[in-house]
Amino acid sequence: MSHSVYEIDFTNQLNLLDSASFIYKIAHRLSEKKRACWVAGGAVRDFWLGRTPKDIDLVTDAEDAEILELFPKAVLVGQKFGVYKLPFHHEGRNIIIDLTVFREEDDYVDGRRPQTIKRATPLEDAKRRDFTINALFYDLENFEVIDFVGGVEDLQNKVLKCVGDATRRLNEDHLRLLRLARFKAQFGFSVPVADLQAATDLSDLIRTVSGERIYEEVLKIVNSHNEVDFWSQELTQKLWFSLGAEINPEQLVKLPLLKQSGFSANQQLVMSVVVLWKYAPEAVEFLKARLKCSKEEAQLAKKAIDYHAEVAKGKVALDMALTVDTERDRDLVLNILDFFAASGDLLQTYLSDVKKYLETYPKPLLTGGDLVGKCEPAKTLTLLQLVRHMQFEKKIRTSEEALTYLKNQNLIS
Repeated sequence: MSHSVYEIDFTNQLNLLDSASFIYKIAHRLSEKKRACWVAGGAVRDFWLGRTPKDIDLVTDAEDAEILELFPKAVLVGQKFGVYKLPFHHEGRNIIIDLTVFREEDDYVDGRRPQTIKRATPLEDAKRRDFTINALFYDLENFEVIDFVGGVEDLQNKVLKCVGDATRRLNEDHLRLLRLARFKAQFGFSVPVADLQAATDLSDLIRTVSGERIYEEVLKIVNSHNEVDFWSQELTQKLWFSLGAEINPEQLVKLPLLKQSGFSANQQLVMSVVVLWKYAPEAVEFLKARLKCSKEEAQLAKKAIDYHAEVAKGKVALDMALTVDTERDRDLVLNILDFFAASGDLLQTYLSDVKKYLETYPKPLLTGGDLVGKCEPAKTLTLLQLVRHMQFEKKIRTSEEALTYLKNQNLIS
């Protein structure tokens, strides 16, 4: 297969990266050994599109002994995959740069990894990659983009195409099904009918992918600000259904509002699942069991679902404020209620009333320990809620006043 070479200088974009000086150092040392040092994959794609890549992968034809001689601190993280981690230190931070040897792969047997790999030519390395726009190389020394698979033409035509046979590529690593939908949304590219049909036919294979990998892929969508384009795709919805989750298309318009409500990217991911599932309780178990979300993230999902139900039932503002246990919890509750108000599920006046109660979050005057031996254990929670209620209404201001009130009402001994 012939290849195309495009003379283009990405130095200015490369210099924006903290790792730039170390990348040049690696390239210079390999060049002195007459070895190649090329940028590979997604970073080249991003350079071409005028984006700043988050990660840089370098690829070389150097032998293992040469790599270890040039970079004594290099760590081989998987001998059969030929991936070296090169550590550097920059302004108090540790920077790790991946250096991989050109390689080809044999058959995949688990929908994730090939059984073995072996050293190969740049052409063979390009042919093993997922999409043509991710199979480009950039020669740092000669300022050239090397294209074996037509990736540059696809970038120019805004086409997202599998390398070679789509069914084979997608069958090799089942996460590529979700990556196809992500890249389509992220770059706004079209997908050839044959490639899209192959992904649709294979959509059930997404079930074999671990929750952690799916979570990380969806998180990239949240960070890319293309959620609506991603979730509205028929392929995404088919994949999500295969995972056992639901997407209600009419909820898509609410997703951009999540970014305005103070949620972190991880929290936006959780809330997206909850919102698209229309606050169904099943979303919590899906997040925990299928996406392997953290305990805190699962709690956020449950809180959002519970609060949505309480709002629907018309819970008064003070009762909503009383559900807040800690100052950290207060901020999370306000984020949820802010989102409800923005999406039309909650009146702004209600939100304002809750905020008035929580404006200066008052530390609880009593704890369960203060009532030990003074009342029946079964009544402790009720009494604490009573005191908290009066505290929010500023009828009780100190712990002493709280205990005195309970005694005068013959509620404690």
